Amino acid sequence: MKFFSTISMLLICLSLMAQTKMGQVCIYPEGDKIMFRDVDGSIRSIADVIPSPQLTSVENRLKWAHAGALEFQKNEEEYHVSYSNNEGIYYLHSSDNGLTWTKEKIDDIDNHQLLAFDLKTGEPTGDTVKTKYMGLIHGCRIVLDSRGAPHIVYGISGGNYHYDAAAIYARKKAGKWTTERVSTKDGLPRRYIGYVAIDLNSKDKPHIVVHSHEEVNTTRHTLGLFIKEKKGWVKKVVTEKNTGSPYMNIKIDENDHIHVQATLSSDNAHYWFSTDGGNHWKEDFLVKGNCRGQMELDEAGNPHVSFACYNDGIYYTKKEGVNWQIQKLEDRNQMTHTSIAISPEGEPNVAFFGFYHGDTDVIRYYKSSGKWEKDTLLRTKGSRGSSWGPELSFAKMKEPQESIRYQEDRQEKIIKTLQVSVSDIIISISDHAKEDGDIVSLKLGDDWILENHALTTKPNDIPIRLQPGKNRLKLYALNLGKIPPNTATITIWYGQSKETIKLSSDLKESGCIDILLSPSDDR
Repeated sequence: MKFFSTISMLLICLSLMAQTKMGQVCIYPEGDKIMFRDVDGSIRSIADVIPSPQLTSVENRLKWAHAGALEFQKNEEEYHVSYSNNEGIYYLHSSDNGLTWTKEKIDDIDNHQLLAFDLKTGEPTGDTVKTKYMGLIHGCRIVLDSRGAPHIVYGISGGNYHYDAAAIYARKKAGKWTTERVSTKDGLPRRYIGYVAIDLNSKDKPHIVVHSHEEVNTTRHTLGLFIKEKKGWVKKVVTEKNTGSPYMNIKIDENDHIHVQATLSSDNAHYWFSTDGGNHWKEDFLVKGNCRGQMELDEAGNPHVSFACYNDGIYYTKKEGVNWQIQKLEDRNQMTHTSIAISPEGEPNVAFFGFYHGDTDVIRYYKSSGKWEKDTLLRTKGSRGSSWGPELSFAKMKEPQESIRYQEDRQEKIIKTLQVSVSDIIISISDHAKEDGDIVSLKLGDDWILENHALTTKPNDIPIRLQPGKNRLKLYALNLGKIPPNTATITIWYGQSKETIKLSSDLKESGCIDILLSPSDDR
């Protein structure tokens, strides 16, 4: 799998199909935290991503420079995430379906010194710069080997053509992370590094594609494939055409055939295919325009690619035989990069961020019975800038818990009546003041939207679509905790506004909020 970048947003949605007992899992940043949305709809923070307090304007570019990827091990109970901020490269791991997480620092930005070059002669000037103060991080992509161990690659550069650059490969060996520069004996690649990508062949041998300048005193971009051999890194040339866009993908199928997708400087998306380890390539033209793509292979090794083409729309293409079948899914100007996943039934799922009324929706297109369907996977709070699109994958649902027996004769106490004019809202719930073991459920109208939930001081966000008229939100206590009654802080986000309410319930009475959706709904 792959991952995405920038200051504004990371979101990885694992869209999972009900007919095969699959569920939806998402990872995304909210403020200075990375959040995890489980298959049961519960949301929790899995990492703090707080930049240094003394950030300069240059350093600020690295606050959310790039984020990593999410992968499953074969037992589908383990999650692996890589990401970066202004201080380094990090790895998150969960071995219990996302319930608990460990965080490890792979690399420190201060570890790297970049050489300065004379642009006319191409010779080093003797000056160096720390990547923390001048550098940019590119990529931070992750893949798992046959044993479930993570391999990560990321690019660093001096932020302009005067400085050296490097692609860094990291792997965990004997319980420790090791890093090395992806470089041939003659020092390539050099200068600006675009986004990097990684995959492993059947022998777990790393294959890394790098977008770079091969020579210091040229502006020509090239796309190279670097393969890890026993004697070091070996470079293969994918194309010597200008790859002006740094976004690319690599996938290796079961026959060790290599698939690469990238955009050339002419803003045309292309695909390359090699059956001999990268010595020879067949090139196909895919889509014309300023398009950023993501690629996955189906079980037969056929490539599927989704594109976000700026000022145009969302495209999907699949190779059938020797031809590519291209479909336009949606006309759209306001969107981000896409991602794509292939369901267990072999059907494509395409997702992207769409911007509406200052909020960001995760839109998904998926094929059902041969026809494209569209839905909204998630809505997030507040306006977001452009970033990589949500990542898609598939995993099994958790075993269903024994159903909870609710007492319907409890009294209801209306604490607040709230008037709103938007149907899509977010309800955030957390323990009030201090954690004391409160376990609750939340009911909206006739539906239980959160069940058997242990309250913590970390907010749990639940995206909701209201019905016209009155929507009653009820806090149902399943115990009394250490300090009765059960008391929760409820924050309701609607449009650009929010309302925070203290709600209490015990075993005889349930606190409620009436949310009234006016007819002037803007959705």
